[in-house]
Amino acid sequence: MYNKFVLAAILILTIGAIFLHYKIPAKMLLLIRSVFRIKEQRQTQTISPAIVLGIDYTDTHEKVEIQVKYQLQVMPEKGRNFVIEINEIVPKNMLKKLGPGSKISVRYNPKNLKDIYLAGTSIL
Repeated sequence: MYNKFVLAAILILTIGAIFLHYKIPAKMLLLIRSVFRIKEQRQTQTISPAIVLGIDYTDTHEKVEIQVKYQLQVMPEKGRNFVIEINEIVPKNMLKKLGPGSKISVRYNPKNLKDIYLAGTSIL
């Protein structure tokens, strides 16, 4: 019987040979990198409440969604409040609930305030 390390090495070499044969390692590496980048971003991002200051309707997607430019005042737990504009695609049935003056939650990177988006469509 082979031990675990020999079987693991054979498995890794087989998978590597398959990747090389089908020439997909570059795509797989990009996919793996993007997955780790997303996990890293999730760990560094913060969820904070925000108030909708204004809305501009920019485009219609299909019949049930609208692309909207929100002007938000984000109120982080630490630091100063800041105002930012973000583009989001929102279901039409949520537009009345996400009007000016409503409170929502946003997810953002404290090191890069331009990296911000709605944390779901939850209303606070």
